[in-house]
Amino acid sequence: MVQDAGTETSRQVFYSIAVAVFVYGWMSVNIYLPVLPQLEHVFDTTTTTARLTVTIFLIGFAFTQLIWGPLSDRFGRKPVLLAGLAISVSGATLAAVSNDIYVFAAARFLESIGLGVGPVVGRAVLTDVFDRAHVAIAMAYTAIVVAVVPAIAPIVGGYLDLFLSWRGIFLFLALYGTTLVLVCSLRLPETNKNTHAEVDAVRVISEIREILSEPRYLGYVLVYGIAFGSLVGYYAAAPFIFIGDLGYSAHVYGYLLIFNVAFYVLGASVSRLVIPGHGTDLPIVFALIAYALATTTLAVLDLVVTLNTLAVLLPMSLFIFGAGLISPAANTGAMTLFRDKAGVATSMIGFSIAIGGAIFSGALSTVHITRLVELAAYVGIIALITFAVHMIFLRHGGAPESAKSA
Repeated sequence: MVQDAGTETSRQVFYSIAVAVFVYGWMSVNIYLPVLPQLEHVFDTTTTTARLTVTIFLIGFAFTQLIWGPLSDRFGRKPVLLAGLAISVSGATLAAVSNDIYVFAAARFLESIGLGVGPVVGRAVLTDVFDRAHVAIAMAYTAIVVAVVPAIAPIVGGYLDLFLSWRGIFLFLALYGTTLVLVCSLRLPETNKNTHAEVDAVRVISEIREILSEPRYLGYVLVYGIAFGSLVGYYAAAPFIFIGDLGYSAHVYGYLLIFNVAFYVLGASVSRLVIPGHGTDLPIVFALIAYALATTTLAVLDLVVTLNTLAVLLPMSLFIFGAGLISPAANTGAMTLFRDKAGVATSMIGFSIAIGGAIFSGALSTVHITRLVELAAYVGIIALITFAVHMIFLRHGGAPESAKSA
C-alpha cells in the first residue's frame, strides 16, 4: 500500500486520475459516434466500413491491454501510463488530419494502442493502493462517472462537429490526452513497489493461465465483458437508429442517451449498496432479471408499435440498468482475487470489455435495425449467455463469496 493513501487528499488524487484515464478511453469510442453517418460521405465509403472503424479501435484497445499490464508490472505504473498516453495523442492527431478512410482507420488503431494503457493502469493503481473495501467503493464511483461518458461524449462530439467540423472532435481528444500527460507527470506517484526484474513472456503467459484457471475470476471477467461489450455494441448502432431512421440531428442525438445512462448510474449505485452486505454475486442475479424484463418488453412492444424513440429508450434502459448492476460487482470480484498479479489480472478485465465491445459492435455493423424484435433478440441472447456464465463459473464454479469479504 502507498504510505499516504489513507489521507483524504491522496485518495481523491488516485480516484481522480483513475476516473480521468477511464473516461479518456471510453470517451474516445463514443465521442465520434454522432458523426459516423456523416463519415460515410466524407470518406466516400459504405455504412459498414464506417461502423467497422469502431470495431477496429476496440480490437486494438482490447489486445494492447494484455501488453500494458505486464509492462506496468515490470517498469512501474507511471512511466507506462505516460508512454501509452503519448501514443494515443499521436493517433488522435493523425485522425484529425486524415483524408482517407484507411488512414483514418489506421490512426484510430494507433490511438487505441495507446489508450489501452488507461483502464489497465487505472485499475492496477487502485489495487496497489487500496484494500478490498476501498477498491469496491472506488470502482463503484468510477463506474458511475464513466457511465456518464456515453451520454456526454456524443453531445460534446455533436457540438464540436457543429462548430469545428468532425476534425475538431479528434483535436479535442489530442488536447485531453496532452493534459492527462501533464497531470500524471506532476501528480501521480509510482504505486507499484514490486516491479519485476524483467519482462518474461513465458512468465506472463503462465500468470494469465493461472488467473484464468480460477473459475470465479473467469466468471467475473466474462460477465463484465459481455455486459459492457454489449452496451458498446448498442451505442455503436444507436446513431443509425436515432439519426438515420428517426431523423434526429447529430448534436441532438446525444441528449437521448442521457435517459439510458441515468439507468446505468442507478444500477451501479444499487450494486454499490448491495455488495458490502451481500457480496458480488447478488447484483449479477438482479441484472439477469433486468435483462429478461427488457427482452420481454421489446418483444411485446414489437407486436403493437413500430420503431420509435420511447419504444427503444424505455426497454433498453432496463437492459442498461442490468449492465450497471454488473459493472462494480464484476470489477470488485475480479480485481481483488489476485493482488500479487494486479497488472496481469486487471489487463484481462480491460481486455474482456474491449474485446466484448469489438465483437458486439462488429456483429451489429452489418445489421440495419428496423424493428424492436431485433433489439429483443439482441438483449435476449446477451441474457442467455450471461445466465450460462453465471451458472457455470459463479454459482457452481466455486464457493459463494462471503458477504463480509466484500
